[in-house]
Amino acid sequence: QTVAYWPEGTVFVSVVDPGVGSERRSIVAKTALNQYIVTPDNGTLTHIKGCIGIEEVRRIDETVNRLPHSGESYTFHGRDVYAYTGARLASNLIPFEQVGPEVPVDSIIELPM
Repeated sequence: QTVAYWPEGTVFVSVVDPGVGSERRSIVAKTALNQYIVTPDNGTLTHIKGCIGIEEVRRIDETVNRLPHSGESYTFHGRDVYAYTGARLASNLIPFEQVGPEVPVDSIIELPM
C-alpha cells in the first residue's frame, strides 16, 4: 500500500517466488503512477493492478537481462534476473521497452481479493 508514496521512476524488485525454476513468467509492470515492479508473474501484482493500475507489462528477456556469467541456474533467480534487471532499469542502462516483449495486462495472474 506504500507504492503510491514513492516518486515516478521508482523501481521495485519483488521476489516472492515459490515457483522458481518453473514455467512462470518473469515480468516488469509499469504502474499508472509511472513506477516499475520487477516480479514473477504469480499473483503478486493483484493489489497493485486493482488499486493503483498497471499500464503496461513486459516479459523479461533473460537472454539479454541476466547477470553475465550466471549460467542457467535458477537457484539465484532473484539475483541473476530480477535484481539485475531492476538495477539496469533504475540506473537507466536500459529503457523499459528493452526489458522484453510486451504482454497483455489482462494476462497476468491475479489472486482472489
